[in-house]
Amino acid sequence: MIQERVGLLLQAIMQKGELLEENIKIIEDFFQKSIEYISIVVSLEITRLTAKNYLNGEDYRRFVEEMDRKRNIKYYNLLTSLQIINRLCDKCETQHFYVGADDHAAIGEFAGKVVQDLFSVGNVRPKLINLNDSGGSSSLETRFDNPLPKNLKGVY
Repeated sequence: MIQERVGLLLQAIMQKGELLEENIKIIEDFFQKSIEYISIVVSLEITRLTAKNYLNGEDYRRFVEEMDRKRNIKYYNLLTSLQIINRLCDKCETQHFYVGADDHAAIGEFAGKVVQDLFSVGNVRPKLINLNDSGGSSSLETRFDNPLPKNLKGVY
């Protein structure tokens, strides 16, 4: 899902002669904001499950309100980053990263899918292939299911 969009966006950035390093930072910021938002949501849910057992009613309410305030800040940071990356997609004439509704639930669900996709990519097991099947000395190369385009090698 998101890996393909990143690859297409990076290709478009390079074809248009845009500032590569600056735009890579925009993409990385979007991923970081997605991770931060999901992290605060998970922390808030854990807190709701556990804190009510050791905090009294008023302390619990204040604690949850503070966590919710932090979640809102992370949400708006994510939303801003998403708007920036979608503007970059417009500039480069590529598909938006996100095309759904502008509400907490939909954007939160999208951020969850992004984080899940990143987790899946991080767990890809490389395939070792023999590049020299002719018998002589063999060398092995690591190949991934979705390699970067050749013109993007060395960017990361």
